[in-house]
Amino acid sequence: MDEYKKAFTEVYYFVNQLREELRNEIPDEVIDNIAKRIDKSYIPNRSNMSQIGKAILSVIYSEYLCSDSEKKKWNEIDELYLKNFQKHVE
Repeated sequence: MDEYKKAFTEVYYFVNQLREELRNEIPDEVIDNIAKRIDKSYIPNRSNMSQIGKAILSVIYSEYLCSDSEKKKWNEIDELYLKNFQKHVE
């Protein structure tokens, strides 16, 4: 099975389990794009999400669901990771 289809299936099921007010914060086109990529034969296990699924959810959370103060923290962490990464690449 395609790992990405599996991950998108996990994310799609997770997003559709959110409370309506949270679900409504995620643009419909994002959810539609996720829905187009799912594996309809895969039934996700809620307690065992793949690393790819977790990464996709992390992006969704940071872009659409977290508060402004949380976004600031995410940006600070991203900058630290980029600086650290650049040190190892140079």
